[in-house]
Amino acid sequence: MSETAAAFDGPGLHVIATDTDVDDVADLLVRLQVPVEAVIDGDLALSPYQDAAENLFLGHEPRRFGLVDRGRMRREAAEAFRRFGLDLVPDGPPAVRPQDRLLFAVARVTVQGATTCAINADRLDVAGDAIVRASMQLTSAGVRVIVAGAAVGAFLSAATTITVVALESGVARVQGTCGPGPAAYDSVVALLATRPAPSANVSPGTRPTSEPGAEVPNTPKGAPASLRVPPLLSVSAWTVPALPGAPHAIADRVSFEVHAGEVLALTGLGSRELALSLFGSSMGPAAEGSVTLRPRPSGTSIDVGALPVSEAISAGINYGSERPLAYDVGVLGGIPTSVSGASLKRLASAGVIDGRRAYRPSRRPFAAVLRGGEDPSAFTDVLRSWSDTGPATVILDEPFVTDRAARLSAVRELAARGAAVLVVSARPADIAESAHRLLIVGSGSILGAIELSTVSNASSLGRVLRSRLHAASLL
Repeated sequence: MSETAAAFDGPGLHVIATDTDVDDVADLLVRLQVPVEAVIDGDLALSPYQDAAENLFLGHEPRRFGLVDRGRMRREAAEAFRRFGLDLVPDGPPAVRPQDRLLFAVARVTVQGATTCAINADRLDVAGDAIVRASMQLTSAGVRVIVAGAAVGAFLSAATTITVVALESGVARVQGTCGPGPAAYDSVVALLATRPAPSANVSPGTRPTSEPGAEVPNTPKGAPASLRVPPLLSVSAWTVPALPGAPHAIADRVSFEVHAGEVLALTGLGSRELALSLFGSSMGPAAEGSVTLRPRPSGTSIDVGALPVSEAISAGINYGSERPLAYDVGVLGGIPTSVSGASLKRLASAGVIDGRRAYRPSRRPFAAVLRGGEDPSAFTDVLRSWSDTGPATVILDEPFVTDRAARLSAVRELAARGAAVLVVSARPADIAESAHRLLIVGSGSILGAIELSTVSNASSLGRVLRSRLHAASLL
């Protein structure tokens, strides 16, 4: 057993606090050489063709003389539903309410006899205290629980052990450990903040250097002077219905503004979907509210929210991503398929796919307005071209994953020429170095806002790290 795995080799609730969102908790634990038997990550598999009891056991049915013991299975399912407060009948349909998905997953872990369970705190769109209660129910049943992610603040006081891990380029590096209690928040933030940013040589207002050890001047970014004039992008009461199987809307009466010369960051579960929904009708036409673009100081305002994507681009807004948002729908016509959010809704409405299933973003690339492809410099070159004569408003999805220093410089140049820049990022160091303000997203709403323009990069990083730790508690 590795030294890292030994830290989790005991009963109780073990917390892994990371510096960026965890996409795949099972993959993270493989890298840390920590074995687990069950994973809860927000992707609850339910079969509409099996009853509630069969869905609960799902491959772990009790047997007698080689046959499924249905009487025992239904008795144990009834007891599990009662214990976890689930309003389900064992031989009835698996009509699990969105708010009960976490409890159903917990019940499934207990009846299937798992002794170790990993929970991805960043993929569960439920309140932090609800996840803590579910975790404690598992530990009381004798299950060793490992909770990982950036949004683990709600678990720190109840944890048995706390391990801080930095994630970069597929490597999970243990930064240190700390004890639970009132000082845990400060200890976790300090351990995460001691890690040098991947391109710590870049400071606001300067061009990047290629030397990784260069020092960062500890200076504030400074708020753009354009905050005194009307915003370039105004989002008002923006409402976009939930995707099939999702517990919350993409946007629920969301309102915010982005000014000329400002870089506004979005972070949190659902921030990618929210940002993409602003780019014309990328998430389908059934949206309410307005996304108003003012292309130039003297230009006429245009509501781009309901426009086709091509017309939205002509109006002065554009979207860039190396990892465009798409959703796995399994197999259509014998081919593994990923589709856009708008297509996902159409397929569910037409009955081609199951609208009750929760669909998760795909890791496979999907054709979109901009994709970096194999050469990261192609994406960087487009950003630079936009800084010369580009759109008035730019939406960027995780732009700093590769070629980071050059892209930080390109984004600053975009803002310097007067563009309004909206950046989606799960990486605190990237947010701290690039953004003037940060909005925390969850359950289709804006949970909080943090001012970053008037403090140093180091202070910004601390504020962002604290906000990500606390995110689930805001739901």
